[in-house]
Amino acid sequence: MRSPSGAGQMPPHYKILQVKKDATEKEIISAYRKLAKKYHPDVKGGNAAKFEQIHESYFVLSDPLRRSKYDIQLNSDNKDTIISKLFKDYVYAFLSGVLLVYSGILFLISFLRINGHYFAFLIIAVIAFAASIFLIVKNGES
Repeated sequence: MRSPSGAGQMPPHYKILQVKKDATEKEIISAYRKLAKKYHPDVKGGNAAKFEQIHESYFVLSDPLRRSKYDIQLNSDNKDTIISKLFKDYVYAFLSGVLLVYSGILFLISFLRINGHYFAFLIIAVIAFAASIFLIVKNGES
């Protein structure tokens, strides 16, 4: 399945044939015939490039195996699938939780002034707390 629409992008076969993703085989054939008649290069007002796109789309969608492969690729191209979004949410939640606990421990250590290095602990705690807030806000944006 080559891509006339640009490098790395798949052509929108359903849109080209003007059918829905759940279109039946008969609907695909009917749409192909209608558009092929309209854009055939031998017909007055025909468009060879558009006809080639229509033919390629029909080639992909008319065969059940090619159509299922196309649908799988089309769905896998979506970067924010449900699984990846859930995984990203859990990672952000876990990291922000770890950083919040870490910053709390460091605040406690700085408050108790263990080993006389409380100022360094306080600065690290503030940085960890700021990082956890950043992760929480970043997760809320996505």
